[in-house]
Amino acid sequence: LVSVSRAAAPADRAVAILANRDDPESLELARHYAKRRGLPETAILALPMPLTEQITWEQFVVTIWNPLVREAVARGWMLASVRDETDPVGRLRITSAGHRLEALVVCRGVPLRIDHDATRYDPATNPLTANSSLRTNRAAVDSELALLASAGRSRPMRASMRPCSTLAGMPAP
Repeated sequence: LVSVSRAAAPADRAVAILANRDDPESLELARHYAKRRGLPETAILALPMPLTEQITWEQFVVTIWNPLVREAVARGWMLASVRDETDPVGRLRITSAGHRLEALVVCRGVPLRIDHDATRYDPATNPLTANSSLRTNRAAVDSELALLASAGRSRPMRASMRPCSTLAGMPAP
């Protein structure tokens, strides 16, 4: 009984900060946010990413999704094991028992949008294609990252609609 209540305690939950390793301002902002929130430097995950706001699905999968999944599992943020297979988009599949993430803070410098990729879109297997406005696989990076929490189905991550700079007490750009 004691261990069950401890597992749900806020101290057991993690806040992860995602930054672009190739953008010095993104790293500076992530460090500032961690310091202001009293989070350890280990809360920061700095991945090498494109320096553009819009990326391809391949760039998203290779530079953000798959490395984030591997690190989240390795750091114990996701209670999961990485399987030796991928989904049709190329994302690693996991076997998950849940996650410890209270929030994933996405800092400025991380790409914002994923462009439509016709080669990864199969209208024959998509039942929504009768509606032409749904014939796209465009996405927002932060929305795709929120799906990390759905694998465990234990509880959703909190999301903030404010930019990392505002949360850190800095003026918005």
